[in-house]
Amino acid sequence: MAQPSRRRTPIRSTNREDAFASFMGDVVHRLKNKLGGIHGFADLLQKELPEDDPRLRYVQRIQSGVDQVDEMFVRLMKLFRTPAIRAERIELTDRLAAAVGRVAGLAGARAAAGVDFAEKLRKAPKIRVTGDPDLLDDTLFHLLDFTCQTAETVWSLSVSAPDGRPAAVTIRYELPENGLPENRSDRIGELLKRVQPVEARISLAVADRLCRLLGGRLKMEAPDSR
Repeated sequence: MAQPSRRRTPIRSTNREDAFASFMGDVVHRLKNKLGGIHGFADLLQKELPEDDPRLRYVQRIQSGVDQVDEMFVRLMKLFRTPAIRAERIELTDRLAAAVGRVAGLAGARAAAGVDFAEKLRKAPKIRVTGDPDLLDDTLFHLLDFTCQTAETVWSLSVSAPDGRPAAVTIRYELPENGLPENRSDRIGELLKRVQPVEARISLAVADRLCRLLGGRLKMEAPDSR
């Protein structure tokens, strides 16, 4: 993920794109409200059933399923809403370390590896960039979430700022067999079409859009066919 260069500016939408984004945001918001009603009735049913009632497990499955779909809607809304963007000087390395910690908290067995990456990043040289801190946090989180859902092994995370070039976050990882897109001109687009699970595609789509809102870009390279 590359930070914007001086010649690259954040994307701006047209009036029609704004209208479509507003429409889709309203649709997602309406669906979220319906989910909230389902969850509310499931909560009421849970309170009415005795603690040893075997039907409670079905209620809990409904609640869990609604929570998962609700989280997907929260992420989908990020694809359609264009927030006000502010520019601040922020430490990219620290932000990446914090994002690793957030993802590690969701990664189950991979949490220890995530904590190890976070500790290494906190000791790494500090690199300051200009950008919206909230958008940057969300971009890094969704990019790492996509990586955790699709990678066989994550080898390294790093932040660099070569002289005269934009700052960049680099994630080196191994994809499953046949997981590397053949379309070299747009590997990100190819991943968005076919990578599994669909939750990973949503995370990648969100990371890609937020990165472009910040004026940066995502790209995927394959050294040594990895």
